[in-house]
Amino acid sequence: MWCVEVLKTIKISRLSPVLATALFCSVISSEEGAVAQTVTEVTSENLSSDHPIESSSTPEAAPIREVKPQNLTQNNNFDPSLTPDDSSPTEAEEPQVLIVEVDVEGVEGRLEDVVFEATGVQPGRLTTRSQLQEDVNAIFATGFFRNVRVVPEDTPLGVRVTFVVEPNPVLEQVQVNTVPEEVETRVLPESIVNDIFSEQYGEILNLQELQANIEELNQWYQENGYDLAQVVGSPEVSPDGVVTLTVAEGVIEEIQVKIFDEEGNEIEGRTRDFIVTREVELSQGDVFQRDTARADLERIFGLGIFEDASLSFTPGEDPRKVVLNFEVVEGNTGSIGAGAGVS
Repeated sequence: MWCVEVLKTIKISRLSPVLATALFCSVISSEEGAVAQTVTEVTSENLSSDHPIESSSTPEAAPIREVKPQNLTQNNNFDPSLTPDDSSPTEAEEPQVLIVEVDVEGVEGRLEDVVFEATGVQPGRLTTRSQLQEDVNAIFATGFFRNVRVVPEDTPLGVRVTFVVEPNPVLEQVQVNTVPEEVETRVLPESIVNDIFSEQYGEILNLQELQANIEELNQWYQENGYDLAQVVGSPEVSPDGVVTLTVAEGVIEEIQVKIFDEEGNEIEGRTRDFIVTREVELSQGDVFQRDTARADLERIFGLGIFEDASLSFTPGEDPRKVVLNFEVVEGNTGSIGAGAGVS
């Protein structure tokens, strides 16, 4: 008798021949209790932890409502590192629902294809809440979107899933601000900024490509000897497509001289600070540069009164600046010792 009831349900629901055949075949291979469970689980409420599983006494469409579980939404904080929500129950514990339609709202054309290619949910298949969360994460990880959420809706045949996305703006310009702001000059030429980022201009901003370009900018600083410079904080993206980056270039706040004995203890020493500092080209307010610092150490060591000379850094009172410490080891004989290095 239960087979007859299932056939009536299929007929009333007006399933397509393919879906009707698949459903009836799955029913035949299941026990009677499993049939009732399958009919119960085809509802969008099972995708929300805020609602209990409900069964419908009739095949008529349930009222369409927008379900917005908190962890089915991704907001773009411009941090391209994305991980699924580990707090979700395991797949074996979650109810499954039959997906009858998948749609995308907010974009069309190429970006619509990007959404479909990133998702695993397909019409005619079962899915779970955690699988939809993975799809949301995957869409967001493409880098094209600032907001991604999924809206499940009940239909007479199953659940319609709509991915609602908000794309990033078209990239018009990348601005680089250096800190501290009172520094009048910076070492980064504007031409380098254009060379690195201009290929994205006029295109929908992709955060993954932006992150790769930021790494390229950091690499330029390293290759040119500005070892302390780097992009800090998160990029700021305006609605009109202007990206603002902040770079701490490694401005020198102060230069200090520290004298050590042969055992590595800091001492007052016999050498006055100006003997060391007059050999130093770097000065307060400059951006630290590796080759200039190495030449400074070579001149200090070349005085012939130190067994060793090296360089270390400590944070300045302004955390965006650095204190350069020229560290020298006084020798007993004044002969040239081991060498000079930057540490």
